[in-house]
Amino acid sequence: MGCTGATPSSAIDLGRPAKWPLWIMAEAIFCLVRSGCAWRMLPRHFPPRPMDTRS
Repeated sequence: MGCTGATPSSAIDLGRPAKWPLWIMAEAIFCLVRSGCAWRMLPRHFPPRPMDTRS
């Protein structure tokens, strides 16, 4: 007997799609930790600095 009306796990909506892939975000964070530089000093292929932070 199967469950009726159940949504398959692949069809669950997890919110809006990501603008940047997670691996790019992780690489940017690792670069920040490794070098100790500010987000704005990262190379241009990384995502832009978050807008909700105050400088």
